[in-house]
Amino acid sequence: MATLKPRPEFAASDEDIAKITRRIDHADSVVIMCGGGCHGAADLLRTLSDRLKAPLIHSVKGKDIMPYDDPRWMGGIGMIGTRAVYNAIMGCDLLQMVGADYPYSNFLPSKGTVIQIDERPQVLGRRAPTVLGVTSSARPTLKLLLDEVASKTNTHFRDRVTEERQKWDEMLDEQANIARSADRIHPQAVARAVSDLAKPDAIFVFDTGMGLPPFREGIEFPNPDFAALASACGGHGFTAQQPGELKAALAEAFAIDGPAIVDAVVAANELPNLPHIDLDMIGHFAVAKIKEAVLAVTGR
Repeated sequence: MATLKPRPEFAASDEDIAKITRRIDHADSVVIMCGGGCHGAADLLRTLSDRLKAPLIHSVKGKDIMPYDDPRWMGGIGMIGTRAVYNAIMGCDLLQMVGADYPYSNFLPSKGTVIQIDERPQVLGRRAPTVLGVTSSARPTLKLLLDEVASKTNTHFRDRVTEERQKWDEMLDEQANIARSADRIHPQAVARAVSDLAKPDAIFVFDTGMGLPPFREGIEFPNPDFAALASACGGHGFTAQQPGELKAALAEAFAIDGPAIVDAVVAANELPNLPHIDLDMIGHFAVAKIKEAVLAVTGR
């Protein structure tokens, strides 16, 4: 359809490139936030990261720009982000947002230096206070910046972020260990096992769910057998209730030529790994849990 054709890319003006370059050259520590507008610019981002000793972070829409194990790629931002990224954003001299309109402002700096590059002028500065907003496409603008910005030599900031990221990953590895519990499956183990078994070009679609839904009856089922449901619908169903059953069930499902459901019964009320906790967040979580308990008892 004509309306779905990609728009032509356009670069920032020479004046804007000069302004961005001055800000970058005067900053001791830079973080580059990559959004959906950075697709196709992975090589440019790597080069810029190396030049500036700048960690790369991503929004959800930018998660697939480069492999998770790239040493420059520090992880995501927000409730499903990492502590390393949160600390990096809040502690850097300059946050360079490229092709990102990240909506949760409480995870962005409320003061300091933010430069935002985006094709959409209406998104510039609406999530965090910016000292410079530039209307342009990511790829041509990054190319021009690489011709102008000076190389940085101090790696202290990047090394600190890298160390924090490694500690976070070690924690995730422990949580995702299938042997973590002898008699129950943890949700992290399911996600890790699926990731390990999936093909490199697999596409994941996820739903984070709700601790307090507006219509609770819509998600509370009388223990349905999802494996039987899959079979009844003409697909294939598998069940994993114990840690020792998980990998075999997933392997069989991936081997199927067609749709399959794996009903993995996981530990309830697994707490998320919050990258940052403040008093308001603790209060909201506590209230949600209290309401959840009241609903369980009263049914309303």
